[in-house]
Amino acid sequence: MSKAKTKKKYAHTFRAKIQKLPQTFYFVETSAAVSRAVVLRTAPVVFTVDGSKEFAATLMPRKNGRHVLFLRSEVRKSANVGIGDAVTVSFDVDPKSREIETPEEVVEALREEDLVDAFHAIAPGMRRQLLRWYGQAVQDSTREKRIARLVEIAHAAREKQADRAF
Repeated sequence: MSKAKTKKKYAHTFRAKIQKLPQTFYFVETSAAVSRAVVLRTAPVVFTVDGSKEFAATLMPRKNGRHVLFLRSEVRKSANVGIGDAVTVSFDVDPKSREIETPEEVVEALREEDLVDAFHAIAPGMRRQLLRWYGQAVQDSTREKRIARLVEIAHAAREKQADRAF
């Protein structure tokens, strides 16, 4: 007895051509109607391209009232598509938090310098990237150097906040 796969129903679907920016970024642009329905400035989403496997990304706003969705090479390979191809994108706004937990040793170092709030004021995407970078360290000496660098970055963030206050 075989089990039939049930396709997930997505709240939003649109068709668009894959475009490429000069910096080698591939993307699709939503229709104005889809952007109005999403309402959010930036929107974390889970999506498929032409029924490929599901991926997570962020819809980014454009000045023209629409959003763009960048398509990493993994997404394009999964759907077997390229520049100029017309594709169907189906997506839902992703309610799950994408926050990465800050390791205790990093929190302790930030706490010693009273920088926990400054670190958390860094843009979520940048903070995620920094914590992933820290997590890739294999040796203790590398982790210690990266903690020191994270403290420097948090200091700079606090100074930037103070400059904006004036």
